[in-house]
Amino acid sequence: MNSPRLSIIPARAATDTSLKPRDLQVLCVLGRHTDDCGWCRRSQVKMANEMGCARSTVQAAIDRLIKAGYLERHIQETENGRDSAHMFRVILDPVHPDMGAIPGPENDLGAGEGDAFSSVKLPCRSVGTPAGISAPPADSGSAPMLTTPLNDPIERKREREGERASAGASGEAVPETATRKTWKARLRRVHAGWPTHADDSEVTAERAWFDLSEADRDAAAKAVPAYLAHMKEIGRKHCVAFSKYLSERRWERLPEQAASASAAPSTAKPFGKEWGAVRFADLMRSPYGRISGFTRLQAAMIEAGTLDRETELRRKQAAGGWPSVNTMHERAIRRRLGVPVQAALAGLAEGFTQVKVGGEVWQAWKRLHEERGWPWLGADRELPEWVYMPALPDGHADVRAAVAAALAIFEANYHQLNAEEAAQ
Repeated sequence: MNSPRLSIIPARAATDTSLKPRDLQVLCVLGRHTDDCGWCRRSQVKMANEMGCARSTVQAAIDRLIKAGYLERHIQETENGRDSAHMFRVILDPVHPDMGAIPGPENDLGAGEGDAFSSVKLPCRSVGTPAGISAPPADSGSAPMLTTPLNDPIERKREREGERASAGASGEAVPETATRKTWKARLRRVHAGWPTHADDSEVTAERAWFDLSEADRDAAAKAVPAYLAHMKEIGRKHCVAFSKYLSERRWERLPEQAASASAAPSTAKPFGKEWGAVRFADLMRSPYGRISGFTRLQAAMIEAGTLDRETELRRKQAAGGWPSVNTMHERAIRRRLGVPVQAALAGLAEGFTQVKVGGEVWQAWKRLHEERGWPWLGADRELPEWVYMPALPDGHADVRAAVAAALAIFEANYHQLNAEEAAQ
């Protein structure tokens, strides 16, 4: 390219609370290198250099943008089968999942004049959307008329409803200063622990959520653990979509005994997904346990150069810095006992996958723990054949780089969850 292009952020992305500032910066960088067909071929290393951050940060931002529907990725491979710089396309006009559910704009022109606009047909392709790889460049046709209802009375009612709080609520109840944004944050936390979360429509779930009164939202959220426990108890293998749970008010169908049962945290099985999420969440904290100092012999060996100070310090930190994690390891290996896990934290477990003990990926995770001074799970002979770890993202030829990127994604999701809880 010989001339710079405009860097355009989709309107939805500018106010999307699920995104981070880095995500918007990635969109801008992609826009600077987009060709006339709307595609950008750019390596993550070059993007990281432009943004002044780590490559793993760029990878995490790209994954979030793809998941949220703002970015499309086309993987490029060389003749020898190795990955090359991927091609990206910013999706400027995402398709609404149910166009019939969007109300039309109010007619300010009168009945006679408004009828004239009802017969106008919009172009088949959304003007402004980058073309596909094999498509020709976009033409110079004018963009369609803005038809977004800016003054929707239903939306105004929901906004006002979200700004009021339920008086006298307890537990996770939203305070009186709650806003619609706060209610949406709570929806994301509750929905994350739902079995069908990966396949659910976020738009449909949000619509069903805000169709409820504040008191009903609070009741529905608090009843989720009891409802899922009851479904498991009666042998149901499949769970309805979260939007159906809300719209059909299924929490009200619970038997009295199940509904009144304490919503205690579930127990995560040793070395499983949720167990791994609890373990890594504790490792996100700074060392909080008692770390022993060097003995006289160790100090003498360090002075003589026969013992590396930093290596020994990391070993001591792993032994005492995170006592809860060490206890988890011992209970899981010696007694096959799990740990309690909250529903919000269990949502992070969806990003975990099985890792073969003793394999290449396993060794990469072990080296990362050693470098960070984190306690390792134990000797391979004491562990099961498979243990759950954060899933590796695509686009990394080096296993160690992929492991570091997977940890960065988990860390970002964990801190985002903490920020949302602090906003309550």
